[in-house]
Amino acid sequence: MELPDQLKLAIADCITLHSKIEAITIEILWILEAADLNRKRQIGTRRASLNTEDLRKVVEAIPGAVSDAIWETSERLSEERHIIAHGVWVIVDSNKPYVVWHKWIDTNEGVVSEPFPYARLDYFIERARVLLKTFADFKALLEEPPAKENLPRD
Repeated sequence: MELPDQLKLAIADCITLHSKIEAITIEILWILEAADLNRKRQIGTRRASLNTEDLRKVVEAIPGAVSDAIWETSERLSEERHIIAHGVWVIVDSNKPYVVWHKWIDTNEGVVSEPFPYARLDYFIERARVLLKTFADFKALLEEPPAKENLPRD
């Protein structure tokens, strides 16, 4: 059975938003490290989880920074993104999305599927947009030149 366009678009939105989060994480690390071309390539080609972990270390080193919710959200989104991107999508009972992911197998009797309602996809998109904005705001702060009154005086 063909997947409904609504489901295809929701899957695409989830994957695209998560890719943007991964990309901005890379760009933030480039700024923080003042990375040269070789370092940019290294950061850009390694596993996204390593980049997230490096960013987490930097943020957690900021005195007074409260960021636990950021990392919990990031980890959960990554897990959901893997299911969304690598699962096999099927429609049950005319319009109920289910996803089969072979990593869930726990028996020789067949595969395991999980309901993945549109509300779950919408919630992913909502959380991903908030996380992306959080990282975009942080990147903007890093790119902003220091205020004149904060510059050292000669």
